[in-house]
Amino acid sequence: MARWAIAAAVTAAAVVSTSALTRWHAQADGADPEAEAAVLAQTIEFFEKKFERDPRNYLIANRLVDDHLLRFKLDSDLSHLRRAEAIAREVLPIAPDTAVAFARLSLTLLSQHDFAGALEAAERAVMADSTDAAALGTLFDAALAAGRYGMAERALGALDPKSSTRHLRDARWLTAIGELDQAFATLERLCRRFERGTVRRQVVAWCQTLLADLEHGRSGAEAAEHWYRRALRTQPGYLGAVEGLADFAYAREEWKKAKKLYRSILSEAHPDLYLRLAEVSAALGETDAAAAHELESLRLATAPGAEALNARTLAVYYSSRPDHADLALAVAQRDTERRSSTEAFEVLSWVHLTRGELEPALEASNSSRRWGQPSATSDYMRARILEGMGRADEALPLYARALADRTQLDPHVLQELWSRQRESGVPAGIAGSP
Repeated sequence: MARWAIAAAVTAAAVVSTSALTRWHAQADGADPEAEAAVLAQTIEFFEKKFERDPRNYLIANRLVDDHLLRFKLDSDLSHLRRAEAIAREVLPIAPDTAVAFARLSLTLLSQHDFAGALEAAERAVMADSTDAAALGTLFDAALAAGRYGMAERALGALDPKSSTRHLRDARWLTAIGELDQAFATLERLCRRFERGTVRRQVVAWCQTLLADLEHGRSGAEAAEHWYRRALRTQPGYLGAVEGLADFAYAREEWKKAKKLYRSILSEAHPDLYLRLAEVSAALGETDAAAAHELESLRLATAPGAEALNARTLAVYYSSRPDHADLALAVAQRDTERRSSTEAFEVLSWVHLTRGELEPALEASNSSRRWGQPSATSDYMRARILEGMGRADEALPLYARALADRTQLDPHVLQELWSRQRESGVPAGIAGSP
């Protein structure tokens, strides 16, 4: 449920400059995605024609790269990512600023979850100019996503400590290592700067939504709801805030509320939302609707070339179906080959656990917990593994921590908890663990 991680598209933290960050969120998360997409399609067509007539115009090329990335975020069409990458590569020889050009290329590759390629491009950006904020920021993003945490920390340290670029990355870093109070204070200062500035209200809402995510970890769901609702007052219908409230309704088994919220933010760029809605529909006894939403989620997540973007969703989905256990493992393993991040190994651990492979599950759990602050989901999975290995004394404290606030758990863990409770009639974990 955390929104700092790389998802179906690059997050705000991967945008190469504060101005680009502003534009990214102002356009991609407007209240009317269909209208945004229509305007963006016309804009892209206009600038593609201009670029065809003037292929050495670097400013037009930059605009097209940004617009294609924005378009992908709206409609999940992978051709926009490929076009953004192609343009970014095409203009490298004529770029007046090599560092920024390679940083922009890194962004297009990170958007496609080409972690190795993104990291290489970001390193070349820093080689071109070791003081450039765009280059250093992109190196931080690519290294963090790839699981190269030492490199990410060094890039972070080289950024100007007074810049918005640095403040945003500081907040991400502090969140990852569990320093939530410091992360909140850092991000709150940045949000206030946005509120006082001339950025569009969608950007302020985006920042407030990230504050809500941090408050969730610091103080619980009630405190987080305050910030989500504040974000919605800033920008009605803001997707991230609605999703946060929908996730809380889901975790509390408030199915009708969750259904209404999820339906309001469905997007082809987010197959996981269709899967959540399928699960909610199933809980409400709406079997036909559940099946339709599930099929749509799979259609989007398994589109040609889309596996890297949706590896987590697919691996978890397949792991819950015994006849797809081998496919779940293959997807999870390929993701760890693409990146040695804590998130990738956490999913691999879950897949091994669902297959009853406790030793490999524990090994993957060790890898996922080698850096940063473990999530509630990570604690729960490890408890399940240790319990299965007869090490209940080690599992109990992890269960207690993981189950203290179920809104902190990922949906697939909640699904398993509810299933185990139905089977046993008592809460799963601690006294009720099997």
